[in-house]
Amino acid sequence: MNKDKQKIKDAGKARRRARTRSKIFGTAKRPRLNVTKTLNHVFLQLIDDDSGKTLESLHSKSLKAKGTKSEVAKVAGTECAKKISAKYKTCIF
Repeated sequence: MNKDKQKIKDAGKARRRARTRSKIFGTAKRPRLNVTKTLNHVFLQLIDDDSGKTLESLHSKSLKAKGTKSEVAKVAGTECAKKISAKYKTCIF
């Protein structure tokens, strides 16, 4: 029974991902910012879809920030902005 629920959940996730990715596409000059939120951490990636490579990445665990999850996510976003603003003028979110 659990496998059926997981298949349904995975299929829904794949449909949502395909729908979003059909509209949003990153390039080398204007990469796509991907934000993945888990129960405990936030992952930020700048992705060039033309070459299929991750240009920059940041993990909230690597920041050693203290506080609530919202505060840590805010610090992660600020650090990501500082890290990428030197190289890229804009990105697609």
